[in-house]
Amino acid sequence: MTALAEAPGQLDYETAKLLARHLDASVRQELGQRADTMPEILVFLVADTDRGVREAIARNPCTPQAAHMVLAQDGDAQVRIATAERVAALIPDAAPGAPVEEAVAAVLMSLSNDADVEVRQALAEAVQYLAATPHGVARRLADDEAMSVAEPILRHSPALTQQDLIEIARRDAIPGVLGAIARRLDLPAEVADVVARSEDVGAVTVLLANKSAQIREDSLDAILDRAPDHQAWHRPLVERPALPPRAVGRLAEFVALSLVDLLSSRNDLSPESQVQLAETLARRARTEPAPPPAEPAAAAAPPAATPAPAAPSPSPPTRRPVPAHAAAPAGQAPPAVAAPAPAAEAANEPVSPIAEAMERVSVLKFAGGLTAAVIDEAVLTGDRALAVAAIGVLAGIDYWKADHVLQSQSPRAVIALTWKAGLPMGTAVKVQQTLGCIQPHRVIHPGVDGRYPLPRKDLEWQLMFFDIPT
Repeated sequence: MTALAEAPGQLDYETAKLLARHLDASVRQELGQRADTMPEILVFLVADTDRGVREAIARNPCTPQAAHMVLAQDGDAQVRIATAERVAALIPDAAPGAPVEEAVAAVLMSLSNDADVEVRQALAEAVQYLAATPHGVARRLADDEAMSVAEPILRHSPALTQQDLIEIARRDAIPGVLGAIARRLDLPAEVADVVARSEDVGAVTVLLANKSAQIREDSLDAILDRAPDHQAWHRPLVERPALPPRAVGRLAEFVALSLVDLLSSRNDLSPESQVQLAETLARRARTEPAPPPAEPAAAAAPPAATPAPAAPSPSPPTRRPVPAHAAAPAGQAPPAVAAPAPAAEAANEPVSPIAEAMERVSVLKFAGGLTAAVIDEAVLTGDRALAVAAIGVLAGIDYWKADHVLQSQSPRAVIALTWKAGLPMGTAVKVQQTLGCIQPHRVIHPGVDGRYPLPRKDLEWQLMFFDIPT
């Protein structure tokens, strides 16, 4: 039985004083956690030699604000992290610019300038959704050189103004800044303009995939000018909501025929857009050579002499003979693979690594062998195409969307994808480190129970930004 267990239910001052000097640090830590410990005792324990005691004081909601600045300058980073999380809870639930107590604001600013990146990151994650975060603190964190600190604020903080975002986007920023801004929900058109006209190809890809971003027609035209050279932009462009008629016509000029088919299947195209699309398709039909017809001998040849991909079989249907969305439900096959494949086969050209990976995954899924072990092995052997294809199929999305998430440099988005795919957290760590190229200090590790450490709503929220159904 501990000394605290033997203490009266309601602590009296003399008992608390004795316990504050107890030789057993665990007793002092318990005292520091209690809600009925007197404020002056809590202040006394701020100087305790044991880190666990000081961390308990930092997390205690009853600790006087006068102690927070001392704790914010503690020599142990874990104590400062606890202080950051606790003081963030003192920010009122109010609109941007709402007053915050001066003492609280001072502690937040001190922590935002902490020398330890883990402390600044903890603070950024604690205040990222709080509109009343002091503007100076939010801006300091958004300007941080470490993306693990800046990203949560750039992506979510309502405390940043539109002008802040424009200034940050226009300057020579570290890699990842524009991409983080491009993921913001309801990104204003003025900010989207800066991202759209930047040289950051990845950020433009993210912007196009963010269906809540407001992209003006002139900015969309600027993207379309460069889009033929950037295949990663094609699908998100085709899927952009409310495409202007001129954009529909321009897209149909250069995207793969499978994406033209996807574009024509949209039910939100205006009559003018449909005319533009029909005219463009007619022009392509006149100018582009038709794929060579299948050789009659191939169909009559015995199975042993027929190439496996072209032979009819009860196994899962290959994507090669027909367009992707005619052979499988939407989101089940990479669009850029479906259309060119017959021509490649007719010319006896090698199958692309992605097409081959999708074939292997299709067979594995049909046979019931598409498991986490397949992805672990692909990661171990460096077979990225197979790993991405397997994750995409397990998550119910196409290859390109899975690859887009994995290249987002966001550990939360990557583990949300592996969670959606039903993979264990151990595999999620490997995927972050290899396919996601996440820096070691940013990798999210399993919780104490070995499971995903983020709550379901947070994982679903991450998927929402990539338009992945939950």
